[in-house]
Amino acid sequence: MRVVMICRKYSGIGRDVWSPSGTPAVLKLIEEFEARGIAATVLFLAKSREAGRRDFATDYGRFRHVKFVHVGWRGWGGLPRIAGEAANSLRQLLRVAPYFFRRSDILYFDRGHLGFAAVASLVHRRVIWRCLGVMSFLLARDAGKRLGAVYLGAARLLLRFPIRLAVCTNDGSPWYRLFRSARARGRLLLLTNGVDRPAASPDRRSAGRPLTLGFVGRATRAKGIDVFVAACIALAQRGLPFRALVVGDGADRAAAEASARAAGLGETVRFLGSVPHGEVQSHLSAIDIYVSPAHNSGFSNTMLEALAAGCCVVALGPDAARGVDVSTWQFLPDSVAKWVDRADPATAIADAVAALIADPAECARRQAEALAFAQSSLPTWRERIDKEIGIYESLANGQAPPHGTLPWDRLAQVAFAVGRK
Repeated sequence: MRVVMICRKYSGIGRDVWSPSGTPAVLKLIEEFEARGIAATVLFLAKSREAGRRDFATDYGRFRHVKFVHVGWRGWGGLPRIAGEAANSLRQLLRVAPYFFRRSDILYFDRGHLGFAAVASLVHRRVIWRCLGVMSFLLARDAGKRLGAVYLGAARLLLRFPIRLAVCTNDGSPWYRLFRSARARGRLLLLTNGVDRPAASPDRRSAGRPLTLGFVGRATRAKGIDVFVAACIALAQRGLPFRALVVGDGADRAAAEASARAAGLGETVRFLGSVPHGEVQSHLSAIDIYVSPAHNSGFSNTMLEALAAGCCVVALGPDAARGVDVSTWQFLPDSVAKWVDRADPATAIADAVAALIADPAECARRQAEALAFAQSSLPTWRERIDKEIGIYESLANGQAPPHGTLPWDRLAQVAFAVGRK
């Protein structure tokens, strides 16, 4: 099988070292292509000036079957941001278009390149679009922005092009608000992501130490970093003992760290910054209570990894009006996740954590339930990627791809049923 992949330049992707820190659904697929000797050309496209101005190719000193081509930023200087991004996209499309005509069995595009996938589908019969959740298409529209409504409408229109398969992550976002037409749904495959299971279950017996709370992911307001810090401040004001770890970087990290220091929590709340994906599990093993204050789809990769690590979970309840985490709330039992009200999330999280601090036995019970749920319901990444590559190989051999969900994916089946109501 010969594959061409067109993706944005993800965080952690550099010139010399293969040490990515995000998007495991795509990056683990690339690593498995290499492990299986599948010939793949991966084009990483810079989406900002900071991401890179020049084209270059590399093998990172470890890949023999996968070739990497980095396509630099091609926007024109002096233009407004939106115009500059549009110019960059158009010029990058012209740069990568020749790959649409080369001999390949699969053309694979990530979420940010739906337009590229639509164009490619006019000249290539086996185009796959990989949608890592749909919230990026809905947020601007939900905020009442006219341009956001246009963007969402354009995405729905592009899904009418003859894209062979759209693989969408089951992350708690309302997939059905993007895939509205029968044609789009007929090409959709909803998949739950995998997890890296720890080699051994962590021993979290506190031995008198305070419980450790954890925030893992991009340190942005959309992911709830401000809410997490506010909840920590509220706990400290109640005089409750705890520690907290923030694993990840982002636009709002500095402000959140400053808020923690101003509240006298500089030693209590530790900000570790971005870490390679392979190190996330070791940090989760040190966390007793994983807090998920994300406003938009909480069933993230880090949520899955926290469950696999046996963390007690405190998460925002579903937002029925927006369709966010309605399915997550249905398939994640109350014995695993302690759901809190979104109306005042910082106070609600502080209340939930305070109850767990007061009852360590309940925290331990929830940790055991989380681990049991992960072992029974979440595939390993190897199992998950093996299924995905099998689908692509069948498609390359001329077989019709599956759509809807796969028989083993009970969680995606629940999410798919929610969207069909």
